[in-house]
Amino acid sequence: MNLTTSATSARVLARVPQQSRFFVEIHRNDNTLEARHCLTDTSGFCFHDGFTEADWEAGWRQVVAFSADGVTEAEIEAEKAAAIQRNRTFWLDLMERQKGLSIVANGWHYAAHELGIGMGFYGEAFRVDWIDTSRPPLVCNLSTQGEVPGWLRPQCPDNATITNLDYMLKDRPVISRNRIRRHLIASGLRPAEAGEFLRQHDERLRYSRESHYWPSYLLRDLMKRRKRHAAQWFPKDIYIAD
Repeated sequence: MNLTTSATSARVLARVPQQSRFFVEIHRNDNTLEARHCLTDTSGFCFHDGFTEADWEAGWRQVVAFSADGVTEAEIEAEKAAAIQRNRTFWLDLMERQKGLSIVANGWHYAAHELGIGMGFYGEAFRVDWIDTSRPPLVCNLSTQGEVPGWLRPQCPDNATITNLDYMLKDRPVISRNRIRRHLIASGLRPAEAGEFLRQHDERLRYSRESHYWPSYLLRDLMKRRKRHAAQWFPKDIYIAD
């Protein structure tokens, strides 16, 4: 019973004719941890007779779809069970990793990052005031992991308020494209791999107002050697200049 598009999904999809008109669509309710399915001739996730705006408002989400050809009821039930397990695993693992560091405001979960290090919300700075006033406020960058599902809310209530301080660090290092490319090649990437990174950077420029910025940890993760230079070559979140 599963949804990790692993063994079960792979077996189902491997023997499904690509010309199939009908699809099995799996829905999961993140509040109640229920799963259901419907048969549809609509490809791609969108509203239709089997998944309406009212379903969305009630907490249902479309999580996976696959061709209906040759699929058994047992395989569908396995996909539904996996959809539930994936949601549970994600949130329980997150709670374990955070271990008391979770920030929950208005039902949404956030993680704090050192100023200039986290790229959530384009790198904007926030103040976190804890409901437990014995904890000192934080000034930090934030990233969000999503709305806390209803089944977890009793164990994960709001514990803070968040204020956008309406600024970003202005002292982020500026590095040219050529310098980035030289550093990546010196750290073990092939020229084609360094070029692919810059291509991805150009793609980001199309949809993000702060896409010139890159988190230092992502650049450091690309390094295959000479990692002792990581802090010098890729300090904090950098701005890639044209």
